[in-house]
Order: sequence, then structure tokens, then C-alpha cells
Amino acid sequence: MSIFDAQEIVITKELVRDPRISDNKISKKTKVPLKTVNRKRKKLEENGILNYFTYINHFKKGTKKFTARQMYTISLKQGITRQHFLNSMKASMFVTKHGMKHILESHLGETDGHLVLILFLESRVESDILEIFNADIVPGLKHKLGENCINKVKVTTLSQSLRMLHNYLPDTNIEGGKISPTWPNEKIFVD
Repeated sequence: MSIFDAQEIVITKELVRDPRISDNKISKKTKVPLKTVNRKRKKLEENGILNYFTYINHFKKGTKKFTARQMYTISLKQGITRQHFLNSMKASMFVTKHGMKHILESHLGETDGHLVLILFLESRVESDILEIFNADIVPGLKHKLGENCINKVKVTTLSQSLRMLHNYLPDTNIEGGKISPTWPNEKIFVD
């Protein structure tokens, strides 16, 4: 069952291909009337289905500001709920200048009955990430969630991005900051 109608599918595929495309260009390329494109796009944005952001690649194939990236999987002690975590962490390390600089992504999950915090950390060199984790992130977690809040930590070194947000393959289909015009529409996942 599709959550999109046929017009919304072609509109969103064009936006996945190029988030900066105008409604006029979408209308011309898809043959969907301009007012319909505008109305449907606005509805999808207001409902939180369409989101736009800019990704600045500071990794090895971008600015090279950061050459080290690691994924930290932090299993929290039993009893820490998702809601408790979210309430405790509001306006914490995740929104500080330091957190914004080194935390590429953060996610919550669960494993073996424990809430898990997953952080993708970046820095100039790998040894800096360990320092950032132990000097900033661990004390921040302990301050907000209690001294013994961490159950276990697993670290994975990441060397290359292969796919992002379903459709973006940095070494395959990205050209000039967007999906290559030669990339087939049927290879863009929307629905």
C-alpha cells in the first residue's frame, strides 16, 4: 500500500534527485500542473514527510577537515527509558558547539533490554575521538543520567560512506552535489 499518490511519487523523486529544484521545473519535467506541484509539495513539507538539509562532507573525499570517523554504540544501564533519556538530554551535548562539531549523527535504539545510544563521531585523527568520548561525552552522560549509566561501549572505525538516506551513493550517483541527471528514476526510492 502506497502512502503517496502517483503525482506525489513523481514530485518527490524529482526532489530526491535535486532538492533545490523549483516547482516550475518539477511541473515541466513531470507534466503535473504547477499549482498541484506547489500544493502537494507544501502539504508534504507541513506533514513532516519532506525535509531538506545541507550535508557538508568534512570527511576524506570532502573538505578533509576530519579524517577519522567512528561509530560508538553505548549500551545504557537497564532502567533508563527512552523518555527519561530524551528528557535528561534536552539542551545537552547534542546541541552544544562541541557536540555539533564532532557528532555527525546520533540515534537511539535497543539491544538485549538496554537502551542504546549510537553516535557517529568525527575528528582530525582517530586518537582525538577517544579523547572527545572520554572527556566530553562520558561525563555528559554521567551528569545527566547518573554515575553508572553506561553498561557497555562498542566502537567501530568507519572508513567510507556507501549509501545515505536510501538514495545517495556518494561514489556512484552524486554529481555536483546532487544525484546525477543520468541516474535512472526507477533507482530512486520514494515509496
